[in-house]
Amino acid sequence: MATASASSTTAQILGFFLSSTLTPLDTELTPSDSPPYLPANTTSSLAPRFPDIITEASESGPVQQATAGRAAWLIPVIFGLITVCGVVGNSLVIYVIVRHGHMKTVTNYYIVNLAVTDISFLLCCAPFTATLFVSPNWLFGTFMCKFVFYMMQVTGQCTCLTLTAMSIDRYQAIVHPIRSLKSRTTRVACIVNACIWIGSFLISIPVPIFFDLSLQPGDVWVCLELWPLQIMYPGYVVFCFILLYVIPIFTISVCYSLMLRKLWTRVSPGETADPNSGLHNARQKRKVTRMVLVVVLVFAVCWLPIHVITLWMRLDPAFPRTDPTYIFKMAAHTLSYANSMVNPFVYAFMGENYRRYFKKAFPVCFGQKRRRQAGDPTSRTDQNANFTGATSAAAVRTVETVALD
Repeated sequence: MATASASSTTAQILGFFLSSTLTPLDTELTPSDSPPYLPANTTSSLAPRFPDIITEASESGPVQQATAGRAAWLIPVIFGLITVCGVVGNSLVIYVIVRHGHMKTVTNYYIVNLAVTDISFLLCCAPFTATLFVSPNWLFGTFMCKFVFYMMQVTGQCTCLTLTAMSIDRYQAIVHPIRSLKSRTTRVACIVNACIWIGSFLISIPVPIFFDLSLQPGDVWVCLELWPLQIMYPGYVVFCFILLYVIPIFTISVCYSLMLRKLWTRVSPGETADPNSGLHNARQKRKVTRMVLVVVLVFAVCWLPIHVITLWMRLDPAFPRTDPTYIFKMAAHTLSYANSMVNPFVYAFMGENYRRYFKKAFPVCFGQKRRRQAGDPTSRTDQNANFTGATSAAAVRTVETVALD
């Protein structure tokens, strides 16, 4: 009876968070005397309670029991490593951009916003997920029940919208370099980032409204969603999927299709006066565009599996409870967490300036002595970036693209 009660702790929580932290497990919860709609065959978005799968042993067999036993200690370790690496890496990205003046460019402002959302996502999600592996109860009270899930939804939406804004920004820089000079400023980037956060907070308001603590059999308090109408639950799930995955991916795809045609067909106006400068400018713009594209592709790959499995679980009443689907859900959930960790590695691998400043920040890790010489290429980059007398559009774009690498 206690095991069955514990299994209900994860049954209701995920439905609200298709775009945020989705988990790999699903357990059925069918309350007999609760008027609000508690979606059946749902998953907790906060915690993948792998021991819950033991309650389905009669349906799934001993293999899934063994898998659950291993996952009970393995997954918290993986989440812990992802959190530490993600927080340290994204904090280093923020430090590099804030510390060095010539790195404060439009694209890098969006990268800072993305790093902030990743850090917030990891800090709001992973620690609370870990506690549910050792205790079936929600230990943090009603306020944290609402706040944690609210922040999960908000950060998930911020990630999607920031990546979309980054892609639109690159589209303007590549396809309309002259026309976008007035709109592509750091001030505009700050305003866009603020609007992204405000919009995400507003869209996520249903989370603190419909999430609350519920006492389940066995004196177990769980944090779950209580919908007043049954139609609201699947409707909101589909709405989140379309708004926060389908539309952003479609918009990003259109932007990059137009950018690729522009980059590989002709040179932008203003770049033909100096062939060497124009060639360098074009190469730098391609580097920045490739880096942003890789970040977007990593996001799409990391989040696609969890969206697929979640929609399948929500829309198919006969969703199979088997070892393969369990393992797939576990891997999909872990992959969605990992997305918040990998971006700094993309910057370090593809961005020369990021790589250079990472080495300067941690010279011991890279086997280098910390020094600044007059002939240091970094010093020359700083000097070139501080040049303020450039009046031509080509010169302005060159300074920015060199800084962005």
